[in-house]
Amino acid sequence: MKFDRVYIYPLVVAFEDIDAGGGVHHPNYLKDLERGRSQGLIDSDYSFGKFMSEGFVFVVAEIISKYLKPAFLEEKLYVVTHFTACKKSSIKIYQSITKSYPKINLSDKEINIFQIPDTIFQAQMRLVCVHLAEKKVIEVPSTLKEALLIPEPDFFEKNPDKKDVRLSWR
Repeated sequence: MKFDRVYIYPLVVAFEDIDAGGGVHHPNYLKDLERGRSQGLIDSDYSFGKFMSEGFVFVVAEIISKYLKPAFLEEKLYVVTHFTACKKSSIKIYQSITKSYPKINLSDKEINIFQIPDTIFQAQMRLVCVHLAEKKVIEVPSTLKEALLIPEPDFFEKNPDKKDVRLSWR
């Protein structure tokens, strides 16, 4: 299936990322997610610079996150980003941060990046497309949907063998 593209962004925990207890300070996980999303867009040849030159940006409208385990100084981490769906003016994204390089089989009937071993942080979010000059919500450009290979909103209804995963709380 074309939209089953997952982006993996490697990073190393830097001194500036940790708190007094030696673990990653909680807001830095969100920064890492942003870096992973940005790199995924660059890898799709559709960067934030291109958005801005075309007169739009994305803003985080909703985020649900779950902290699972700490990360410490100089640990290698991987941000896994999956652009999962697109509605008229928003994009849904699932992201995980894991301590081991994720092995994801895109031929599976379902991609659930929330079940990757060694996951320490996970989030699902909705980004809204905003026109820069008018400061109002606009439709997601079709060129972006094509670049990210995001399915249409009714994809899961038309393809019942696929499942849209959600972040589950324990």
